[in-house]
Amino acid sequence: MKKRFLFLLALSFPMILSSCVNNTTNDNTNTTTNEEKNDSFMVIWKNDDGNILQIDKSVKKGTIPEYRGKTPTKDKDVINTYVFKGWTPEIKEVTKATTYTAVYEEIKNEYNIVFKNYDGTVLKTYTLNYGDSINFDFNKPTRENEVGIIYKFSGYDDETPTVFGDKVYTAMYDKYLFKNFIWDYTNDNTASVYYETEDGYKYFFEKANVEIVETKDATCTDNGYIKYKMSYNGKSEEITFEKSSKGHDYEFSVVWDGYKAKLVGICKNDPSHKEEYDMGIEIKEKVERTKTTNGYMTLVASYGTYSEEKTFVLEAYGDDYEFDSFIWKDGYDIAQAKYVSKTNSEDYILLDATVTVKVLQDSTCYTAKHCQSTASYDGHTESRDYYTMIMGHDYKFDSIVWDNYTPSIKFVCKNDSSHIKYETDNIDLKVEVIKEATDLEDGIKLYTATYDGHTSTKEEIIPKTSE
Repeated sequence: MKKRFLFLLALSFPMILSSCVNNTTNDNTNTTTNEEKNDSFMVIWKNDDGNILQIDKSVKKGTIPEYRGKTPTKDKDVINTYVFKGWTPEIKEVTKATTYTAVYEEIKNEYNIVFKNYDGTVLKTYTLNYGDSINFDFNKPTRENEVGIIYKFSGYDDETPTVFGDKVYTAMYDKYLFKNFIWDYTNDNTASVYYETEDGYKYFFEKANVEIVETKDATCTDNGYIKYKMSYNGKSEEITFEKSSKGHDYEFSVVWDGYKAKLVGICKNDPSHKEEYDMGIEIKEKVERTKTTNGYMTLVASYGTYSEEKTFVLEAYGDDYEFDSFIWKDGYDIAQAKYVSKTNSEDYILLDATVTVKVLQDSTCYTAKHCQSTASYDGHTESRDYYTMIMGHDYKFDSIVWDNYTPSIKFVCKNDSSHIKYETDNIDLKVEVIKEATDLEDGIKLYTATYDGHTSTKEEIIPKTSE
């Protein structure tokens, strides 16, 4: 029964107090009269949420009121923790009814921000206040790769940049799978490796490790090869490139043997490879020797684009040699005087003679040219008659001629214009009436002959018709 009474009293106390306050507020004259009469005032102590903490009904005027209850508290929220700081208004001597309200200092709450790797390993821990910005800018975490699999950090499972409470951020990784190696054909000894995610949306290229594992040099005639091994993250692949045979790279020089010469090529790639070519010899300049003075002869050896000159001294032959005969070369255009040693008939020298050619009778279409060549040297002479081939006919087109309305081709010999022949083969002849005959006018028939791009025409009159 006693407990029930106290419970009802507790419920009714605020209403009674409110009635007292309202009466005081609404009837200032009466309150003031009573307070002045009693010389004391009511002081109320409240928390900042309005809850009454203490009531002093009668505080003597001029005294300092005192709060005697427990230190006021305020529950912390997610943002702040509150520490009692004092009262408002400022406590001073009582001069009237006063209500004091508790004042609190706001202290931002601290929260733990933890960054973890995929396996739970703690990477970084911050203690920050509510509302602070979270620093993500530190060393990126890593995850150990597997053969053919590479993990790349892609961020954290939550990217909220502001502190709103205790938070754990867990690192996430994209899983890239090996696809293939790619050889860089534009740079020597360079290759890349290609990885992509399982869904194919992300990929990357990295430079692969390249090493030479086997090689064979190419020769002049045989191909060689070079074998590379590309490797990256436990994966490897070999690639072989063929090295084409070098071929021969000859360095040529002229080797003289008396008045003869050879073009000799030695291969730079393999000196055992050699090529030789007989060179053509031409006399560039020659001064004949005599019995008492030396002469000289400059020869030019040539083969393809290669040529070389060499000068030989022709020693005077003195009185030990005497004229024997002329030796003719290249038909009858070149001759040499042969001088034989007086003491040894097998020892002789050849000296270039002067050759003049005289035409005794010109050639015709039916007869050959009759010529006479005369060799002379040091007062010795010798003549030789010879004939060239018969010229024969060399017919060329002259014109298209008409016999009445039949065409033929006239050919004239270039060697003798009096020689003429006619042919009717291979002539394209077209006949067309370009004007019909009437009873008043003659008509016209046109003949067109064509041969090897040459054309000739002739018209025939078609008599007019009679009634």
